[in-house]
Amino acid sequence: IGAALLLAVCSFFVFRSSVLEAGFENTYHFRFLFRPLGYITNIWAEVLLMVSGWICLMRRWSVPLQFLCLLAILLSFSRGAYVALGIYLLFALLFFPKAEKLRLWLPAVTAMLLVAVLLPKEMHTTLQMNRTASQQQSTESRISGTAAAWQAFTERPFMGYGNGNYTYAVDAITGQDSTKPFTSIAPSLPVQLLVEKGICGTLVYLFAGIMIAWTLWQHRKKPDSRIIAATLLAVLVKDFAQATWLGTPVLLLMSYILPAYLQRDETLSAETDRTAYMVPAFAVALWVSWNIPSFRFLTDSTLDYLQDRNYDAACACHPEDVQLQYL
Repeated sequence: IGAALLLAVCSFFVFRSSVLEAGFENTYHFRFLFRPLGYITNIWAEVLLMVSGWICLMRRWSVPLQFLCLLAILLSFSRGAYVALGIYLLFALLFFPKAEKLRLWLPAVTAMLLVAVLLPKEMHTTLQMNRTASQQQSTESRISGTAAAWQAFTERPFMGYGNGNYTYAVDAITGQDSTKPFTSIAPSLPVQLLVEKGICGTLVYLFAGIMIAWTLWQHRKKPDSRIIAATLLAVLVKDFAQATWLGTPVLLLMSYILPAYLQRDETLSAETDRTAYMVPAFAVALWVSWNIPSFRFLTDSTLDYLQDRNYDAACACHPEDVQLQYL
């Protein structure tokens, strides 16, 4: 983690130097061109929020690692990341033990002062939130994207369009209209869930969220529980600004491990042990039922039609498949 953070911070200043040498006065409007470790800046900022929580749990070397992590978040110059970071630090100030507050707030204040001194224009532009033309266009794209997503959702409210099909669903509504700003990323996590998974799939995620919140509440006296709660809350807030969580495997993996990490010292009772098997059984049954159309797709002649580029015949086999219709 330390090597990755150091590499990302150093590469940012190489990128900034290139922008300034090209004749531009600051890097704010070019930050989307910077891809630390292969991520676009919005996704990278969300990954860093999750990493910051894990650094709190690590405790060893947490102060220098937190400094690099929080510095990298600030260097993303993402409005959503700044808001999420503010909520994260406020939660820590209110609920973390004194030692954990110092380990987080000391590097946070240092990183803020350093960015404010070295990069005042970029930080000031980010804190303005909605004054520049690019910020206004980004806000408009979220509004138009939400409106298009709602229109798409009303056509398939219960089952949605399927995993990864958000862009296909809204492209015909927004993407083909050159007068409206368009982005392939959903404006928020609830919007993406409703479009791709419908009401049925969204309820599954909502149930999982409630169970995680209940588990955290049961362990609320543990410092680790508060750290995990703050981390998940920060990532959720960031995903309400731009939905990247479902499309970033490393975020999903670290999110799934956090509740398990909290319960690492517990043992299941006999009664709990029996009920514990119901959850994976339900998940497997849901996955099988959810993918029945995909299994049918593999057993019919659709693949032959696609190989022959006979798209009309392939669409006739599966008129409900949004990707085929888009193709």
